[in-house]
Amino acid sequence: MSPTLTDAGVAASVASDGLAVLEGRGSTAETFGIPLAVLAELTHRCPLQCPYCSNPVELDRGSSELSTEEWKKVLSELAEIGVLQIHFSGGEPTARKDLVELVQHASDPRRCS
Repeated sequence: MSPTLTDAGVAASVASDGLAVLEGRGSTAETFGIPLAVLAELTHRCPLQCPYCSNPVELDRGSSELSTEEWKKVLSELAEIGVLQIHFSGGEPTARKDLVELVQHASDPRRCS
């Protein structure tokens, strides 16, 4: 049997649904306009040289990037205020040697309240 619109309405209210979780908390995010998702540009570094790219060339130095610990703090603070999703972007995020560590930190349920 395939799901119906009525079934979808019931599913949306299940506690595992991110929006339902926020609504159950009294939604600080909703009250203060906190986004449900954030796009984090981890780096401007990229091995490609695409002619259409809008990546700012003058910012491609690794020294201008946040450190691993700084990004972890940002990720924890985002979770604390109610952000449910983080999207890693760049440049090329895999140019960072700490990408796996950052993804693990963002995925750690212990850092979320």
